[in-house]
Amino acid sequence: SLHIVENPINMLKEVKRVLRKDSESKAVFTVWGRPENNPLFTIIPTVLKECNINLPKVRSPFHLCSKEVMKKICIEAGFENILMEYTTIILNAFNIDDFMFMLDEHP
Repeated sequence: SLHIVENPINMLKEVKRVLRKDSESKAVFTVWGRPENNPLFTIIPTVLKECNINLPKVRSPFHLCSKEVMKKICIEAGFENILMEYTTIILNAFNIDDFMFMLDEHP
């Protein structure tokens, strides 16, 4: 949910505040990664664009997708030992026809 909240730095600061102060205390977050590696999260906007349906201008859900941005806001929130990894969701649908086929195959 870090990529959804209005102010991710404030959310991280609050998490840091409530964590135990010992070295065993950990926090784990996920954000949407790079758009080119996450077709599941880009298929609806892509299809709407192909249908000439304009979405309102809002902050991209991928605004935290770079490790540099994430590290910067984690440090700003007070975290020190930061580990980040990219993971890709495997989805074999890159257009609406493929996506609908998958839904038919796995109801």
